[in-house]
Amino acid sequence: TTRTQETTYVKKGSMRVLLYDENHNYLEDYILFTGDLAVFAYGGHGYEILEDNTQIIEAKNGPFIDVETDKTKF
Repeated sequence: TTRTQETTYVKKGSMRVLLYDENHNYLEDYILFTGDLAVFAYGGHGYEILEDNTQIIEAKNGPFIDVETDKTKF
């Protein structure tokens, strides 16, 4: 693939997802609850954990080299 895509599954608890376009412009936010799954194909996202003991599983197409190479923080 030519871009990173990511999937997030909420195993337990809840989290707020902040969604951004490819130019880092805020689009919207929404809440994921236990059993919810989100797939991020374009743009960026951030998380806010809303409950203690929230458990999530994240998976992305690889390889993951390191934070500096694979992530852009804004």
